[in-house]
Amino acid sequence: MGCGFVSQAFYDAIYLFSCGVRGNKPVLIHDIDVSKIYSLAMSQGIWQTTYLALKKLYDQDELIVDKKIFDKWHQKIVIQAIKATQRNKAVNDIVRVLEQKGIKCCVLKGEVLAELYHNPICRISSDTDILIDKNLEKKTVNVLKQCLFEVEPRYPTSYHVCCYHSLAGVIELHLQLYDELFEDVWFDKKTLNIEAYRQIKTSQGNYISTLGINDGLIFITLHLIKHFLHKGVGIRQLMDVLLYMSYYKNKIDWDRYDKLLKYLKYDKFMNNAIGIGIDYLGFDKNELPKSKYNDNIMQKILIDMEMGGIYGKNEVERGEFYKIYTKERFNRFKRGNYERYINSWMRPNIIKSIFPNRINMITRYPCAKKYKLLLFIAWLHRLLNFILDVIKKKKNIKHYIEYQSPEAINDIVKKRMDLIRELDMI
Repeated sequence: MGCGFVSQAFYDAIYLFSCGVRGNKPVLIHDIDVSKIYSLAMSQGIWQTTYLALKKLYDQDELIVDKKIFDKWHQKIVIQAIKATQRNKAVNDIVRVLEQKGIKCCVLKGEVLAELYHNPICRISSDTDILIDKNLEKKTVNVLKQCLFEVEPRYPTSYHVCCYHSLAGVIELHLQLYDELFEDVWFDKKTLNIEAYRQIKTSQGNYISTLGINDGLIFITLHLIKHFLHKGVGIRQLMDVLLYMSYYKNKIDWDRYDKLLKYLKYDKFMNNAIGIGIDYLGFDKNELPKSKYNDNIMQKILIDMEMGGIYGKNEVERGEFYKIYTKERFNRFKRGNYERYINSWMRPNIIKSIFPNRINMITRYPCAKKYKLLLFIAWLHRLLNFILDVIKKKKNIKHYIEYQSPEAINDIVKKRMDLIRELDMI
């Protein structure tokens, strides 16, 4: 949050994105900086859909961009769309195999939300989230391994299993909807699904099982809030929620939704998120639930989004933010000593955090995938660093086995905490 205002290029980027989402031709009353818009759209994970809006202008000679650059964008997006189509097919094939084996699959987000976009294939996800019965974890993993997936061992407190495939990409098998720590401290375990799964048919002709309409809205709302509270959230995640609200408005149990948000203290954030949809993303007031919002607060949320990028990746200083928020939030629903609570949560992961599994190590050291000796050397290197840190007293044993309060809180974290307090989210 290095600047105190939203840039014009960001306003333009999210406006063009909203036009691409709906399939509308943009109406511009000023010159735009396409290179800045491209950079911001990339950092938000919305470039493909933003491009669709720019193309409408370009095709009618209302946008000045070098033809070679535009052709390059077009070719790249066509390739990405083809790969996304192939990946969706591969994922659906895998889901069918799992269900034939008696493993019920519930697809979260991904294709389910893409169907709300005018051009679904241009809402490109980095992975596919599938909710399964936690008692079927071992069986599911075995089936995926038989289908040539590489499966990363799950940390004891992790709520999902990461699986990798050459065509299907990354599939996250969710055993529950949220991380145990956030589910307990942030959401007070009030987010259990109560509706039967439903089926939808995608534009590619695939049938997908997903959450019930109300459970689905609660999930994507808290998913949005989780990322906002963790390190930051992008405009696409907000658009997903607003599109869902608009599409299912007359089928949603708004009383259940509102009561939950008020109980969790997240109602003010969502009211202003809806305001952003109306004032900056082209939604009509009648499409969304009635909300009270404040322009000053909306500006601060947009600044946080612009500076952080998708999931807050643009600002490394946000890394410890969730720890600070969790500590502040702890007494909202919990009782007792926070350090003792967090230590009991952390300890099952200690050995694996010092010595990550093979797939984690390969991600950090790609060469180790080709040369197995390098993997052994990388583990040995971590062991030696651990021993040397302890010997030289750079880090004592407690650093590895007990919760450590975040070091100096930087200005970015302070500003984010000020915004959190203004939104009354603690």
